[in-house]
Amino acid sequence: MSVYTRVLNGPSVAKWEEEDGVFQRNIRNQIDRIKAGLEELNIEHCHTHDDNFVIMFPRKDNGEVDISKPPRVYVIDFDQAKSSGGG
Repeated sequence: MSVYTRVLNGPSVAKWEEEDGVFQRNIRNQIDRIKAGLEELNIEHCHTHDDNFVIMFPRKDNGEVDISKPPRVYVIDFDQAKSSGGG
């Protein structure tokens, strides 16, 4: 698992599902993996609701968004996160 800082301009999962977006099962699986990864790292995000998960679709060679492939999911908003102890 890696942690990066950057600006993400994708929609939140909540917004995407509100608009009946595609790839919902894939997105949910990624969210589950992110939550498990945070738990493994002993990080309590403290508010992992769907507005704090953002999706980003891959881009084609010409820079256009490619919605034929599943998006990547990122968790954001770590201002309330804390270490839950452990190793």
